[in-house]
Amino acid sequence: MISDPVSGCKSITFAIATNGIALSASFPPRTHDAGILHGEVYAIVTASLLSFHLPNHLQPHIISDHLNSVKLLCSSPSSLRLINHPARALYRWVLDIWSRSPTTPMISHVRAHTRARDIQSNLNRLVDHVASSSHHLPLPPPSVPIPSFFMDNFMLFSSSHGFIESSILPPCQLSRSHVEHLPQTTSPIAAF
Repeated sequence: MISDPVSGCKSITFAIATNGIALSASFPPRTHDAGILHGEVYAIVTASLLSFHLPNHLQPHIISDHLNSVKLLCSSPSSLRLINHPARALYRWVLDIWSRSPTTPMISHVRAHTRARDIQSNLNRLVDHVASSSHHLPLPPPSVPIPSFFMDNFMLFSSSHGFIESSILPPCQLSRSHVEHLPQTTSPIAAF
């Protein structure tokens, strides 16, 4: 995740690699509620979608360096367990993909930023390199859709922040700080 020096918007980019193909994508720039967690889970969503194209006799194997996501998905979470999770729409999407998959993908954790030379570590280094290198390309990586189809029935939305799936406190504090720093252009009005 990097921040644009002009707009201050953060750029969340993720990458996946499979069968000789690497893909990098990013969240829309105005997605203030998204963080690194969302990028990690979106990579699992994308890998899960690509697993549909494997022959039925092969079990897909998804490798992620995000331990919390791996633990959560291995525990077969219920809707109730996801209710307060900040990336719940993405996790719901993963679980829906897996429920319709002919062979449920296996997911496992790989430690990040190691010097290990096993296949999983090498793949993790590759996707980290693809994601970080994409920040320096002349054109940004393609933007991914926000999974509004798996969001809660009622979600806060702001044109400046997008959908707010987690705590409303940070966007409220940011809006308040912008209002407090506006120049005083009018004099107070008193009514008697």
